[in-house]
Amino acid sequence: MIVVGHQPQYLPHIGLFNKIAKGDIFVFVDNVQFLKKSWQNRTLVKGINGQEMLMSIPVQVKGKLNQQIKDVLIAEDFLIKKHLKTIKFNYSKTTGFEEVYPIIAKYYKPNIKYLVDITIPLMREMFSLLNIKRNIFIGSELGIEKAKTELLIDICLKTGADSYLSGQGAKSYFASDLFRENKLSHHCNIFEHPHYSQTGKGFFTGMTTLDLLFNEGIENSRKIFWDNVSQYSYE
Repeated sequence: MIVVGHQPQYLPHIGLFNKIAKGDIFVFVDNVQFLKKSWQNRTLVKGINGQEMLMSIPVQVKGKLNQQIKDVLIAEDFLIKKHLKTIKFNYSKTTGFEEVYPIIAKYYKPNIKYLVDITIPLMREMFSLLNIKRNIFIGSELGIEKAKTELLIDICLKTGADSYLSGQGAKSYFASDLFRENKLSHHCNIFEHPHYSQTGKGFFTGMTTLDLLFNEGIENSRKIFWDNVSQYSYE
């Protein structure tokens, strides 16, 4: 059994879902330190004029230096439906807008308190849209409390997995001897960004996965996504 763990992100790019799809189990690692200016509360959309646009959910960080992701509060003055307006303005003329937008819009409720109250439900919905069916756990509910390699091992032990699949970034801190001691294996995902139809000039990688879903529609997005998953494995 292969497990993948990752911090909840706001409308993440397709590379994260690619990694998740290659595992059997996914863990939302919500009980590690929140990182400012990360994808935990930000995402990228492609504007109708061919420009890259950043959408960010402002959060309360003053005096909360070491707060965990699960405890991060959304700024009280933020009107979250502003993001819906941005999405609608830039994608309303795309092939999949009419079928995808109503599904996503229902999560943009007023008075959302915690960041994870929107990031985790949106990611779960995107699993469904891409037809990713995996056993899903929440890190804080599993009692995972360690860091770096020990965190990955703890995720394996708490979920009953015998292998952990990470991104290429894990190579900077991964300690293979600890995995061997626990009779576990570790792999790094291989990902090449797929090409698909986009509005505006040029093709931008790293956009929110909504960019794929809006431009191609649900059925074709699933085909593009799973063809890409099967084309590249892990090392």
